[in-house]
Formats: sequence, C-alpha cells, structure tokens
Amino acid sequence: MGVRALRARIECDRSTLDHLWRTHVVFNDRLRSLLGKLFAMRRGELGLGVKHRQACAAWIEFVLSRPAKDAVYLLNAVSIEGWKPATAMKMISAKLPKDPAEREKAEKKIAALDRTIKALTAASAKGKLAYSKQEQRDGLPDSIFQPLVRDAAAYMSGHQELLALWHSQHEAWLKEKAAWESKPEHALYLALRPEFEKFELTIGGKAGKRRGRWHLYLEW
Repeated sequence: MGVRALRARIECDRSTLDHLWRTHVVFNDRLRSLLGKLFAMRRGELGLGVKHRQACAAWIEFVLSRPAKDAVYLLNAVSIEGWKPATAMKMISAKLPKDPAEREKAEKKIAALDRTIKALTAASAKGKLAYSKQEQRDGLPDSIFQPLVRDAAAYMSGHQELLALWHSQHEAWLKEKAAWESKPEHALYLALRPEFEKFELTIGGKAGKRRGRWHLYLEW
C-alpha cells in the first residue's frame, strides 16, 4: 500500500500552532509505541503463553491483508476484553475460487483463520490480551486514535510490500550471480577474489568506502 506524504503551510495564531504541534508530537509518539507492539506481535513475542502468541502473530498477518481501515476493529481481538468476532467471521468467508487447487488452498486458509478467531475470542473472554487498547489510547479521542491505528496498519503493510520486493529482487540477483559465475571467462577472477577479500580485511574495508585506501591497493 502506497502512503502519500503532503507538505503544507498552515497560517494560524501562536496558540493554535502550539496545539497543533502538541497534537503532532502525541500522535507520532503513540504511533511509534503502537508500531513497536504490532511488530513484536508479528514476531511472535507478544501474548500470554505460546499458543496465544502464535494466535496473535497469525492475526496480525490477517489484519495486514485487509484494508488499513479495518485495523481499527480487527485489532480489538488482541487488545480488549470480551471481543465479539461476528464481523471478523464475515470478513474471512470470502467467495471461494472455482479452480480445485486454489479452492482447497482458500479453504485451508479460512479454516486456519477460524481457529485463530476462536482462540483469540476465548483468550479475550478470560482477559488475556497482547496489549491494552485503553492504555495505548490513554485519553485520545476517536478522531485521533482511529487514524493513528489506520496509519500503523498502512505503515506495516508498506513495510511488508517493500520486504517482499527486496526478497524477490534478491532472489533474481542470486540467480544472475550464479549464471555470471558459471561462465568460463570469469574463472580467473573468481580464483583471485579470495585474495582481495583477505587483503580488504587487513585494511578495514573495500576501496570504495574511503578514498584514502586506494593507494593501499596500488601498493599491494
């Protein structure tokens, strides 16, 4: 999901400016705090017990697969007591594809999400939460807290897309590297490269990192 940044100039009196700046600071401090919790949850580090942490980690992946606006409701599953999953159940019951293989894959995904929802509903009923929504909110009105949650989901979604892009490009680079190294005309360079690497270790890095090292290559 792309996130657009806008730069604007606001004309106002000093009192209004102070209020706007305070809102800006509070919003970004809370956003940083919430993102820390959500990333920890995704790594399987947030929750009470192994099964609860696994359920929370699976849930955050589902949250990120949905539009960011849904995060405000969906994150209630891990942050409030007595969460009711009726709307979430409707979200996972999407129309199944006609292709048998894709249909089976979709059915398995729905079944896994159903188990996750049941686990989180039971945990919420017992007061087991990954984090407290009220503590995270701490007096913020809906007009600020809801955009904050949506921004957190959009930020994580964007991070996930960039990470997936990096992995695909890295895989492509590895294949290109293997193809390049397999050519006979590069055998002499590959045989000599380990000697360069040993030398670079003795001088603290590659020549490109610092021009002052270039003469060391020439002397070597």
